[in-house]
Amino acid sequence: MPLALAPAACHRQSAPVTSPPDTVACAHCGALNGGDFGRCIRCNQPLQGATPAAKATRRIPVRRPRPVPLQESPDRLFGRFAATELPAAKLLVALNAVVFTAHLLTAWGRDPSIGVLLSGGDLLDAFRFGALPIGKLSGVAPLNEYVLRAEPWRLLSACFVHYGAIHFGMNMLGLVYLARLAEPAVGSIRFIILYVLTGLFGFASSVGWFVISPNAVWTAGASGAVFGIMGMVLGFLWRRRDPRWKAWLMQAVVYSLGFTLLLPSVNHSAHIGGLLSGVVIGALFARGAPQAARSWQRWLAWLCVLACVAALTLVHSSPYLPIFEAALQNAR
Repeated sequence: MPLALAPAACHRQSAPVTSPPDTVACAHCGALNGGDFGRCIRCNQPLQGATPAAKATRRIPVRRPRPVPLQESPDRLFGRFAATELPAAKLLVALNAVVFTAHLLTAWGRDPSIGVLLSGGDLLDAFRFGALPIGKLSGVAPLNEYVLRAEPWRLLSACFVHYGAIHFGMNMLGLVYLARLAEPAVGSIRFIILYVLTGLFGFASSVGWFVISPNAVWTAGASGAVFGIMGMVLGFLWRRRDPRWKAWLMQAVVYSLGFTLLLPSVNHSAHIGGLLSGVVIGALFARGAPQAARSWQRWLAWLCVLACVAALTLVHSSPYLPIFEAALQNAR
């Protein structure tokens, strides 16, 4: 009887099924994640090769993710200069420098001394170039009551007047430093609008504060607008849920303390007003950037530039100049 060969049995060896660990520790930031997660819940980095939390014998070093640079805006000033070249910041610094140089030369012509270089001359020089007097000033009664009501453009001209080289240098360094991040992110058109509006809001806050305060003050400087730029970055990052907004908030506090220590007579109300208005504007700009500015924003930016030039021109024809000069001479 022939023997039939029985077919060999086919055996399929199945691979052992391993269940994922309950939790794994991210190799980048050390955060605990579910074993079936693909990316870290904290730093959003891939979890391939992550160490199970139960087997981790040492603390995994925290590696914070690199900050993602803000996307650059395509806005151009004058149709030629890209925002990365900081044309708006250069234009504003140049305008501040022209006013400061003319202010300093006028004061130096009357009193050529180191004190003039450090202080920017007397109050008459500051008033002539656009400083803003607020409060009850003894001996200048007509100026107290009418100057701001008759010359509201001083709220804008004061953004370009500085009391000496230290005041001017600190503000311009802060302006250029912040513009390197802010102007490429929102564009040159929006940056001009930001500087003018936050400067106005800063000095408007000063008027509101010192009207109810018994103190009198002569206020001027670009620091309200500089704090406005810092506030814009803060609002921009916060609106986009970028965790760096906390670092920018601390930087604003440190910058304010530095101003207080180096220049004890700083106008804190202008700084706060500029900072808060900048936060609001930055949150609004975060929705439109990095798209190009709209046509109405371009018109508004040019209107802001013309308003700055007009304000700085009008202060030189103020009818209160001879009144204030006579009051100072009588006081001496």
